Amino acid sequence: MPETPTSSARSGWFSSMPLLQRITGQQQEEEDEGVASMSCFPSLTYYERIMGFTACFLAGTIIWLFSFGSFTEMLTGNPSRFALTYTLGNVISLFSSCFLVGPMQQLKNMSDKNRRMASMLYVGSLIGTLVLCFTYPISLLIIILVIAQFVAMSWYTLSYIPFGRSVARRLLVALV
Repeated sequence: MPETPTSSARSGWFSSMPLLQRITGQQQEEEDEGVASMSCFPSLTYYERIMGFTACFLAGTIIWLFSFGSFTEMLTGNPSRFALTYTLGNVISLFSSCFLVGPMQQLKNMSDKNRRMASMLYVGSLIGTLVLCFTYPISLLIIILVIAQFVAMSWYTLSYIPFGRSVARRLLVALV
């Protein structure tokens, strides 16, 4: 009997990913109804959630990378196109987590005391960038907000890596 893509993928690379399952709070074989109901897409299997996350995250990353095509416009005083595509890529990448844990769990993760400040700076800089691009396109402020997006998202991401923030602090101190 030929294997379906889902069954072969589950028996291959996916079965060797217990860390990913632990991080997202889900088990491959035990699809918890509570987690499924919190997700944006409760009827998806765990494998489909991973694929949705990957596709959404890659789409956001590609848009983010394409934003650098208009980087020279930003340097010459017209940062709106760069900032909009950069921010859109970040928003799509952030949305990818809804495939894994759902929007409510993502908000809980972002509200955790270790991540709260970075989350607030990140969301604030996303909103600020969009508001400035559409209302008052002040180049210097938009550039500052784009830098704030990068720093806040990096700091937020490091909070998920064991000792990530402490290693980053030591590295920055050594460089300065």
